[in-house]
Amino acid sequence: IEGLIYTFGHGFHGQLGIGKIKNIFRPKLVSSLKNKIIMRVAVGWSHTLVLSESNYLYGSGCNKYGELGLSDNKNRKRFTFIRDISLFNIDDIFC
Repeated sequence: IEGLIYTFGHGFHGQLGIGKIKNIFRPKLVSSLKNKIIMRVAVGWSHTLVLSESNYLYGSGCNKYGELGLSDNKNRKRFTFIRDISLFNIDDIFC
């Protein structure tokens, strides 16, 4: 279904955003994002960012060095709202 996010693979840091720190071997719906239309996805080695249609940025995974932009260094196992970026001229996101 268009706009939904499914995830699988290495999940040791919570970067899959499913609420667990484990590897997933088959595509699994990210339930915390199912009511949001996701326009962009950026994946790093240990964290993931997504940008919704309403220009809300969410992040999941390793945040040891502030990778998620949440003003702390706690890892996230679920996608967490980072900020509304609608006031910025952003075309894409990268990790």
